[in-house]
Amino acid sequence: MIKERIIRTGRVIILIMTVAIVQSCKNEDTSSQSDVLLKLFSLKTSNDWIIKIPETNAKCKISEVDIDSLHVAKGVYVDGEGRGEVIVDYLKITTFNQSSKNELYFVVPFKVSNQGSGIFNYIGMFVLNYEDKIIKQIDSHFLGDRIIIDSLEYNGNDTLQIQFKAHSERQSFSEIPVERKELKINVSKNGFKTTT
Repeated sequence: MIKERIIRTGRVIILIMTVAIVQSCKNEDTSSQSDVLLKLFSLKTSNDWIIKIPETNAKCKISEVDIDSLHVAKGVYVDGEGRGEVIVDYLKITTFNQSSKNELYFVVPFKVSNQGSGIFNYIGMFVLNYEDKIIKQIDSHFLGDRIIIDSLEYNGNDTLQIQFKAHSERQSFSEIPVERKELKINVSKNGFKTTT
């Protein structure tokens, strides 16, 4: 009788441990899903959107999406002893005709800030592979420090037109930029080429 109780207790302990392990694995799978790729691209994957910081070897994992007020996705990166933040304006994602059934080519503006005073604005080109569920960065192009991007327009062929406000020569960087500028960039699957 004592032997049966020990065996029964052992089975209960094994059952409890098995349930706990299975539950732990389930929780781990859910937490490893990329919230960013799910919210922005409806992809269930553990892969992350990684942005290479231009002119450095640093990379930033875009880990958070603000869909309520700011409409940005963002992440924090470390470069040596420095830290910084990357902010992606996902409402301005613009797709290209070069896209195919399994790949989506797109551009999107992003800002890089570090421990200095600048907020450096770029346009980035990426390709989303639906089969592998990964986003690969193809190119980036510097637009300016502390600018305000008004619009991105793609002509459906090979030209991206960017309208933005920059600081005039008489303005301090602490002021809101007012000088209107326009930039045309040639786009292809291989990256950017500035035209004007």
